[in-house]
Amino acid sequence: MTAGTTTIVTTAYDAAPFPDGAIRADTFRNLGGLVTATGRMIVPTLLNQAQFTVGADGLWLTGNFNNQGGTLNLVGRLALDPGFSLTNSGTIVLSGPNSALIQNGVSVFGGDFGVPTGGAVEVRDRHIDGNSSLSYNGTLIVGSGSSFSRWGGSFTGPGEIHIGTGGTMWLGGNGYWGDGGAITIESGGALTIAGHDNGIHRFYNRVLTNNGTVTHEERHIGLNVNTTITNNSLWIDQSGFAFTVRDGQTGGGSFVNNGTFRKLGANEVAFDPGVNLVNNGVFDIQQGGIGLYGTGTLAGSTVVNMAAGTYFLIRDGEATIRSGARFNGGDVSFGDAGDTTLLGDIYVTHATFWGGALYGDHTLHGSWWTGANAWFGTPGTTTIASDGIWEFGGHNNGVNRLYDRSFVNNGLVNHTSSHIGMNTATTITNNALWVDSSGYAFTAADGRPGGGSFINHGTFRKTGANEVAFGGSMNFVNDGLIDVQAGGIGIYGTGTLAGSTVVNMATGTYVLIRDGTVTIASGTRFNGGDVGFGDAGKTTLSGDVYVNRASFWGGQLFGDHTLHGSWWTGGNAWFGTPGTTTIASDGIWEFGGHNNGINRIYDRTFINNGVINHTDSHLGMNVNSAITNNALWVESSNYSFTTSDGQAGGGTFVNSGTFRKEGATQVAFHSPVFTNTGTVDVTAGSLYFNTGRLANRVGNALVGGTWVLRDGTYLRDEAAALTNNQANLTFYGNAFYWGSALARNEGTLRLLGGHAFATTTAFTNTGTLEVGAGSSFSSTSTFANSGTLNVTGSFTAGTLTNTGTLAGSGSLHGNLLSSGTLAPGNSPGLLSVTGNLSLLNSSQLLIELGGTARGVTFDGIDVSGTLTLGGQLAVSLVDSFNPVSGASFALFNAGAITGGFDSVSLPALGPGLTWNTSGLSSTGVISVTASAVPEPSTYAAVAGVLALGWAAWRRRRGAGR
Repeated sequence: MTAGTTTIVTTAYDAAPFPDGAIRADTFRNLGGLVTATGRMIVPTLLNQAQFTVGADGLWLTGNFNNQGGTLNLVGRLALDPGFSLTNSGTIVLSGPNSALIQNGVSVFGGDFGVPTGGAVEVRDRHIDGNSSLSYNGTLIVGSGSSFSRWGGSFTGPGEIHIGTGGTMWLGGNGYWGDGGAITIESGGALTIAGHDNGIHRFYNRVLTNNGTVTHEERHIGLNVNTTITNNSLWIDQSGFAFTVRDGQTGGGSFVNNGTFRKLGANEVAFDPGVNLVNNGVFDIQQGGIGLYGTGTLAGSTVVNMAAGTYFLIRDGEATIRSGARFNGGDVSFGDAGDTTLLGDIYVTHATFWGGALYGDHTLHGSWWTGANAWFGTPGTTTIASDGIWEFGGHNNGVNRLYDRSFVNNGLVNHTSSHIGMNTATTITNNALWVDSSGYAFTAADGRPGGGSFINHGTFRKTGANEVAFGGSMNFVNDGLIDVQAGGIGIYGTGTLAGSTVVNMATGTYVLIRDGTVTIASGTRFNGGDVGFGDAGKTTLSGDVYVNRASFWGGQLFGDHTLHGSWWTGGNAWFGTPGTTTIASDGIWEFGGHNNGINRIYDRTFINNGVINHTDSHLGMNVNSAITNNALWVESSNYSFTTSDGQAGGGTFVNSGTFRKEGATQVAFHSPVFTNTGTVDVTAGSLYFNTGRLANRVGNALVGGTWVLRDGTYLRDEAAALTNNQANLTFYGNAFYWGSALARNEGTLRLLGGHAFATTTAFTNTGTLEVGAGSSFSSTSTFANSGTLNVTGSFTAGTLTNTGTLAGSGSLHGNLLSSGTLAPGNSPGLLSVTGNLSLLNSSQLLIELGGTARGVTFDGIDVSGTLTLGGQLAVSLVDSFNPVSGASFALFNAGAITGGFDSVSLPALGPGLTWNTSGLSSTGVISVTASAVPEPSTYAAVAGVLALGWAAWRRRRGAGR
């Protein structure tokens, strides 16, 4: 055909293979015929409205092919020269095994593009100049066994693309999908998204639905606000590129995974900001990781399976993960400025939360780690499940923020680093195990109003050398176990320790309560270590509180309590408000401090049933202070019981136990009134009472209690000297007593350890006076004894009159007139009288015989002057002694002996023995001799008389001793 000829085919036309340029025409029109063409056609325009077949040998067309409502059947290959196009508003069918459409230029497709079995379509721009485009209004179908490939260019128009079962589509280059048609990969169909470099496949304004298999090999996938990609089957992503928003498009498109998204390849696949990821299916991460940087919703059906070393990263955007979602293996990570909402039960193998904000009410399973600057935002509850592990980590001085959140641990929490930020609406509840090795604080930050509560029902275990602090605005509540294995815990805010509280502290560890207001209930136990109360803190102790060692070095102590264990208080501690502090029988309390400090027990009753050591600082008491010592009070402080701080002086100190004064200096009672009903033992230094401060002083008498003054000590009442002792008073060695004018003893007075008592006034003893070995009593006046006088040391008086009981093995200097009981020795012993001894008619002399050694095993009296005998002599045997014949006992040794006894009572001897008393009144000797055995009746009578006399004597001697 020649140029310029218009051919209209209305019947069958078989062109046969054309030679080069065999058909030349301005326009070739097929209006109703059947055309079969091979070879080459050179026409500006080829119009087909009927049937046009390209034979097996193919057709090379130089011109534009407009398939206008007809059917273009490609048995072979149809090639178009560059610059020409194929316009389709009908049907294109690729029916041959080698059929193909080679498009070099711009093609506009309309109608249906059918690719039946065995067909192939290649739309290719060799130059990838970006001008190649495919526009269609119909449906592009890639059928079973067919493939469709395109490198670059664009797909435009509202038409749809269907990749059927067995069909494949391959997209390379910088493809552009625009103008809204749906793309559907049917079950059994396959789409490969490929390319190279950093190109982008643009799915703008498109809906892509995968029910088959999509393989993403290369390049970014671009989405905009109108894009939705839905995977209902298998998406294989090995690209290492992103789902992203580019080219100035508006973000907001979605990737919806209802099937399996399989990640391959070492690099991360990212869902960039502006992309919304919705998942109801499975993420199968076999290599590398997935990053969610936009928005996302992971439904409760979500399963993320991650091989070792892989990850799922959620950061910078807003993601919601619903109850039931599971992240198995690998690591799921939340970070940076992202906002993540977790709802209900979330399951992970390992998750990290190293920034951003966490929202929602959720229960977390598996292992979770949070780094510094993580933020739990808005009201909600985070619960660590019983199979969950949470670690608060980070670095430097960061903060993990739990503002407005309830954090509940039913599993394991490890706090290893960074502060935990809390505000007034924060509540942390530990029901299981909390391990804190951080050395950081629970505190307020970021200008938030301080507050919030940490509630421990389980075990709070402190490890690590540094202190963990509950800041000044915090409320610490405990009814569980606190296990301090290293370092210490500081409670600086408010707190309540219930009676079920147990605090176990290893050696060298501590719990410090200071600056705030803390209540400790009855039954609380602090075992081991040291618990400290201090500074400006206000601590209320209620009931029985048990410690190993506690220190109270400032602040105020409130409540009614009984304290067990060892307690120490330093200067400036303050016991505030009315209440009772009781030191238990197993308790030890030390009032310590330094310099001129003061321990204040204003308005308080302080009862000691254990041990009190007052080592330092004053004890401040006011009119409402009451101290009662029922056990042992050791006073070594050299400070005073006084008043200060403008308080009204007064108060009471009642000692019903032992008050022991130690230390070389003076302790003074300036403010309280001291009452002793127990024992005051001054072992060192001096004990001083201001006028009116000793309740045991009644007039000039010391009344009640036991008082012991050791060598070198001093006891003084500022009032006038006492002249009468009605107490139990003991002096040792060089002890000083404000009662140097003592003239009467109605109680018990003991002079021991070399004490020398001297007076120039007459002295009367109606109680018990003991002068011990090495000690002395000396009076230049008279001494009248109607009580009990026991001398094993030295006793001197101008005249000694005894109407009571005088015993001992010491020495008496002066004349002794005895109308009472005289019992020499100390079972037995020797009594020496330097002067005259007169035994008046009403007197009784008691002698014990326990052997034959005078002054050692039997009693004796040595009188340097005249011994005048009178009254009754009662001799008894002791220590199972049975005298034998010839035994001799020198009862008296005197310068002269006069008079005689009114009666003599001698113990019974063995058969055949009798007493010889012939020398008693002259030499003071009695002896044992042999005698005839008396008749039984006579012997029995004598023995009975002697036994009655001996029994009466023993009763009197016992009363005297």
